[in-house]
Amino acid sequence: MHRDSSPVIARRSAETPRRRAACQKPAHQPVVATAERPRPVSAAARRSRLDDAIVSQWLLDQVPPAHRHALG
Repeated sequence: MHRDSSPVIARRSAETPRRRAACQKPAHQPVVATAERPRPVSAAARRSRLDDAIVSQWLLDQVPPAHRHALG
């Protein structure tokens, strides 16, 4: 037979704080700035970004100057 909660949980009052297991970490971990170096970017990734920038500039050049304000 399945029960929704154990008798221990059913007897606990709303004001009684739950104890955490010793192995659990707190829910909120503060962000600590680390001095790690950024991961190196591959040559292929640099070429891809350069290609994207070239295509974006070409597309922008195709839009008439009167309509470029709408692209911002």
